[in-house]
Amino acid sequence: MKIDTHKLDIEMARNCLSFEKLSTSAGISRTTLQRIKSGRQIARPQTIGKLAKALEVKVEDLLTEE
Repeated sequence: MKIDTHKLDIEMARNCLSFEKLSTSAGISRTTLQRIKSGRQIARPQTIGKLAKALEVKVEDLLTEE
């Protein structure tokens, strides 16, 4: 599973969330979120679930369509 960073940006904007607020809400570190966003780190399924829950979207809404 890989996060579509464009979709992540859209959901962050829709919820008016910064990296800091999203990482706190999702319970992950800001560094982890930045690495996922930049493509330097692949998100684990648990992390994707935390992000989806914090953004109030389905997990599928954050994934790429590869």
